[in-house]
Amino acid sequence: MPGHVRVGGSWKTVSSPSVRVGGSWKSVTAGFTRVGGAWKQWYTASVPGDYEILESAILSGSESSVIFSNLNSKYSSEYKHLQVRFSVRGNRSESNTLLQVFFNANENYNNYAWQRLAGEGASPVQTSAIDYNSIDLYGIPGATNTANVFAPGVIDILEPFNTSRNTIIKSLNGFTGSSASQIDITSGVFLSTAIISSIHFEDRFSTLAAGSRFSLYGLKG
Repeated sequence: MPGHVRVGGSWKTVSSPSVRVGGSWKSVTAGFTRVGGAWKQWYTASVPGDYEILESAILSGSESSVIFSNLNSKYSSEYKHLQVRFSVRGNRSESNTLLQVFFNANENYNNYAWQRLAGEGASPVQTSAIDYNSIDLYGIPGATNTANVFAPGVIDILEPFNTSRNTIIKSLNGFTGSSASQIDITSGVFLSTAIISSIHFEDRFSTLAAGSRFSLYGLKG
């Protein structure tokens, strides 16, 4: 829970505590306090500019998709930007696969555009798509790659609740495996000004593997 201290007879939230170490003060973000004979962990309260965890999905088995839904009703009044942090692997019978990202269950062509810069060896690779049915993220290991190798990544989703402009995403992800390794930077756009109510993730060619994880974060404006 967030840290609190007793000041003048009332409890005050602490966002940036410090402790005395070797004659100087050091900032800390977490610690333990003895409460009722037991040690209780605490962490500092979030401050403006911090991403806050909203929800997570961890796959116990293979799944066709992962969906974060009802985003507008849950988060539009409080958060300006969203971020997804993931660790994912696909079940495609190849060394790598593609992670599809699309919004509002809208997988129609003409609604997305994206551009990708990747490192797959000695030379960089650049690909793009216009009037597409999703934003595709390369750099995801498939079933024939090294066992238990997952691709970590971060997707920033900018102003998903602003109906006066298109939603933009930027992504960084990659992995190192025995039969293929990649690192990818992708930017994409949802060619609609509709408010984002859901985010969908799918393996374009197969299913998402057990152990894949997606965590949704929010950033206040």
